[in-house]
Amino acid sequence: MSVAATVTAALPLGAAGVGAIPTYHSLERVLAVYASLFCFLLFAYVFYIRQSLARALFSNARPSVTSQLIPLALVVLAMSSGVSYLAVLQQSVNTARDVMIARGVNAVSMADVLKQTDYVDAPQAFVLIALYLGVFVFAEAAFVLMAVREYLQDELALSDARLFGKDQDSPVDQRPQSG
Repeated sequence: MSVAATVTAALPLGAAGVGAIPTYHSLERVLAVYASLFCFLLFAYVFYIRQSLARALFSNARPSVTSQLIPLALVVLAMSSGVSYLAVLQQSVNTARDVMIARGVNAVSMADVLKQTDYVDAPQAFVLIALYLGVFVFAEAAFVLMAVREYLQDELALSDARLFGKDQDSPVDQRPQSG
């Protein structure tokens, strides 16, 4: 789990470091730090409540539909945040470009606008920040829930067969053998 915590904190920093997600230059460091911080805090919180999760996940013979759908919903939210971020960023850049051109600044490319616009002047900056953080936080939440479930199953020494109501010592197929 310690490796997972390190990866959790490093992923947003790495994405920002290689410029994987276009952002206003003035927001790059802030977004990377906040995303790493929130992802690490989320990881720590889910690990902190692991006993409650174990009871919720493993108290029944079969995993509940809810426990199976929550990670999927978080993945969909992460993807939606990413697509929405790019759409809002394009609108924001177009608006900022229009303002810059009206002021006589020659900024035609997206890269120029992203580099030259201060975050306080970035149109829809708050929405962009929320969506950017959503990409990482929702993806991290899905990852950590799935990882903690696997960790707990291992710690509780629960085999997949046992979770599906099969006794480990008996064969999977209980039908009489024809001979």
